[in-house]
Amino acid sequence: MQKIPQRFLEDAFWELDNDRNEEIFADCLEVTKSKANARELYIVVRAKHFINLERKQKKQQYFDILKTEEIWNEMKKQENK
Repeated sequence: MQKIPQRFLEDAFWELDNDRNEEIFADCLEVTKSKANARELYIVVRAKHFINLERKQKKQQYFDILKTEEIWNEMKKQENK
């Protein structure tokens, strides 16, 4: 199992106490049958969600950089004609 970086766990813990997604928490509670275990599961689920969001953002940034480089290279070709 992948180790979850502390910052994601902290973000998930903050969300749990301050801006909890009630639908996800209800699902966690249904699975675990205990509020304490539901809190733990919620933190893990949301932390993994945050990891996935960051990965998607990084992929998008790389894509944007590549697109910018392609546009830049095309502009350079046009200038040299």
